[in-house]
Amino acid sequence: MFCRDIVFGAFCLIAGAMALDRRAIIVRDKRDSPPPGFVKVGDAPPSQELPLRIALKPKNIAGLESELYNVREYAKPERETLSAVNKWLLENDMRAAPISHTGDMLQIKMSVAHANEVFGADFAIYKHTASGTDMVRTLQYSLPAALQGHVEWIQPTTSFTPPITKNTALFNSFNLKHRVERDTQAEPIRRDSHVPSDVPASCDTTITPECLQAMYHIPSAAGPANAGNQIAVTGFSNEFASTSDLNNFVRSFRQDIAAFVPFQNQALDGGTNPDDPAQAGLEASLDIQYVMGIATSVPAVFLSVGTNSAFGFLDVINNLINQSPTTRPSVLTTSYGFNEGDLPFGVANSLCNAYMQLGALGTSILFSSGDGGVSGTNIRTTFVPTFPSTCPYVTSVGATQNIAETAAPFSSGGFSNYFPVPDYQSAQVAAYLGALGGTNAGLFNTSGRGFPDVSFQGVGYQVVINGVTTSVFGTSASTPVFAAAIALFNDLAEVDTAGGAALGFLNPLLYSIGNTVLNDITSGSNPGCGTNGFPAITGWDPVTGLGTLDFGTMARVKLFGLSG
Repeated sequence: MFCRDIVFGAFCLIAGAMALDRRAIIVRDKRDSPPPGFVKVGDAPPSQELPLRIALKPKNIAGLESELYNVREYAKPERETLSAVNKWLLENDMRAAPISHTGDMLQIKMSVAHANEVFGADFAIYKHTASGTDMVRTLQYSLPAALQGHVEWIQPTTSFTPPITKNTALFNSFNLKHRVERDTQAEPIRRDSHVPSDVPASCDTTITPECLQAMYHIPSAAGPANAGNQIAVTGFSNEFASTSDLNNFVRSFRQDIAAFVPFQNQALDGGTNPDDPAQAGLEASLDIQYVMGIATSVPAVFLSVGTNSAFGFLDVINNLINQSPTTRPSVLTTSYGFNEGDLPFGVANSLCNAYMQLGALGTSILFSSGDGGVSGTNIRTTFVPTFPSTCPYVTSVGATQNIAETAAPFSSGGFSNYFPVPDYQSAQVAAYLGALGGTNAGLFNTSGRGFPDVSFQGVGYQVVINGVTTSVFGTSASTPVFAAAIALFNDLAEVDTAGGAALGFLNPLLYSIGNTVLNDITSGSNPGCGTNGFPAITGWDPVTGLGTLDFGTMARVKLFGLSG
């Protein structure tokens, strides 16, 4: 258990802890210059307060991965780590509070002058030129030698992560303008003999809940909602969901529903949701409308996050981990992300470990793979993977197009530069790389975790925004629908209040039975970086993953003791 007195600043000093030499500090992280897109605009005022987070080394994160049980025991710091860090905090007149359920993440606040002294740093003001956002950062910070084995990282110090805005989120306002224009001018989509006969003709040009139900054999509802089953949708960058627009959406596209339970609002890190159609965001509207338009019987929560940084992602997970089993969602869907390299490895790794903990508690975590093909959100000369999709403990969702489905060219996919291939997909990745041969050699990491894991239709979605129906596309469309389908499965599984029957971490299951319950997509690619990207082929591929879900077939496979 983390020493509770640390919250109040009266640090518990464990007997036998050796004093730390304040002068014997070693550089912990350093960069020669700010990354592209950032410029130094001046010195940071010495009296300005810096909110910093200290990530402590967990006791046995490998044990958590192998067992996926007893989450707190494996993730909490060792007693020696707490002793060393508490001693250092006290000697440097710093007050800290734990902000994670295991005590492995601390929050400290200190002045710039104090931080420069303690960390041997030179904090200055840097501007992110694309968004105009100012950040206080340093190119280097140091820690005592005695702490090197106890502290994973302290940030934001050397991390220059672009803020989450409507221009840097996976589903961004610039692309939306082109999506709306392209969709309204789209030519009829080809059909072939593999298309289910009950798919309405209107689905050739526009996608609605009715189309998705017909294409993937998704039932109108699984029946009365189970008390332990709910789905959460995250919203960043002042993206708000509107009850009024949702009502209009249901009246237009789910006329078979007499009534449904409105979504709940939850705020985090100063987030709000005015629930005003005039302030509704297209991303938030898309997510909440299709989550509730598909999983009509499952209670939904809209999580409005006020922090437009990677720490907002971490706070969402810590908040959900801290919830009781009766309130913790069984499915979490997020349509935002980063170029993997925009996050320091330490921060990405801490986030990934947090996703592992939440998955161990029974929550299925889904992320959009991204809409930049193999090049991420910027034009690059090498392929750019997308995080959190590269984390092996989340399910990454790509996109398809057409009714006779092919890979959508914008669907991001590839291989992680941070995380190795997990065991559950090692055979599939090896098979793909063998088939790929020397194509795109040197442009990606052949030993990295492959993504996406699955895909879903991602083009032509009808969304109501401020009372007006518009058409959009992206992996931000495919992801909430796949999440809604998983929530319906949880209803079939009769999730109890302890979350015991929820599907939870999906990937081992999907890779073990994918060829029987998923529609393999074998044509198309995701071009970028001056290449054709990765081609879709038979089996798993880094553009459509294992393929698209057939709900009816999956229900017949004995996942929940259902017979054939």
